[in-house]
Amino acid sequence: MNDVAAKCWICGDVADTREHRIKRTDIRQVLGEATQQKPLFVHNDDKRNKRVQSTNAKILRGEKDLCARCNNELTQPHDKSWERLSSYLYENWTIILKNGKFRVSKAFPAGAGNGMRNAHLFFAKLLGCAVKEGDVPINITKLANGIKENRPINNFWLSIGATPETETIDSVGRTNLLVTHDNRSGDAVALSQMYTFGEMSVIVEFSISDELLLGNKLSWHPMHGTKLIFLSKFGENQ
Repeated sequence: MNDVAAKCWICGDVADTREHRIKRTDIRQVLGEATQQKPLFVHNDDKRNKRVQSTNAKILRGEKDLCARCNNELTQPHDKSWERLSSYLYENWTIILKNGKFRVSKAFPAGAGNGMRNAHLFFAKLLGCAVKEGDVPINITKLANGIKENRPINNFWLSIGATPETETIDSVGRTNLLVTHDNRSGDAVALSQMYTFGEMSVIVEFSISDELLLGNKLSWHPMHGTKLIFLSKFGENQ
């Protein structure tokens, strides 16, 4: 029996907390709070129609791969920024979709730069947890360092757009990780994943190599400005 405690992938301390696979506020925003009278149903590779009576249910959270400090004190500003951006998108999606863009200062009137950097780092935490849970053999030190140092992560991109028609818009979830391997070594060198909350989705892309450039012309990175963000059209050539 293996009694070795899991380590927090951000700082290396003992991992004793679980991160929600989908932000709890996004679940509530799209589907409402789960109760005995109005349960939610979870579908994944292992289970179908798993009845859930709370948005804090264990099945909605990943493995223990973060310590309490990293999951709370260190990354709480990142969580809060995504909550603010997600809420703004959800409440204004009809006009944002019509315009094909949104002004970041509308979501973060107190400071667009800090707000969007933190949202960027929220998805870094989410992706890192998905990597650990999926046991993907890829180096995520860049993600951990960006979170610890509270700075943008090189070659880590976000694209925001309408949920593809192939997905169900009255649901929340994320896809399995799409892993890119080096043709010569076979090593994993890049990742992508779609995060969906109702009519809106975010595609996250990350590469460990500066030589493998990701992102299309509408992908967003904090170093490329925080005034306007244009929506991507997923499934179409950008």
